[in-house]
Amino acid sequence: MTHTPGDNESGVPGGSTDFVPADIGEQLRLLTLEVQTLQLQVARNQATLERLVVACEKMTDHIDFVDTVYDRVRHPLTYVASLVGSTGELPARGARLLRGSDDV
Repeated sequence: MTHTPGDNESGVPGGSTDFVPADIGEQLRLLTLEVQTLQLQVARNQATLERLVVACEKMTDHIDFVDTVYDRVRHPLTYVASLVGSTGELPARGARLLRGSDDV
């Protein structure tokens, strides 16, 4: 192995001997453990993602429901609110309109 400036005794450029086991079998064992750890983390992330997708679909369904209900009642509520006015009391004309009689 060629030694260049910045290399350590292990021959790893800029590396540390603390992280480089002496034999290749130990390196392979450590890499295998790291891969297994990463696989477990990916599996947990996938399960979390799947739960989030279901929750988002439910929330989307709920938002659609609320929008539909709002669209159906918005105009009647706006009409009644205009009859009530800013005082919160139903004027005589508004009461007659709601009863179906508009004789003023």
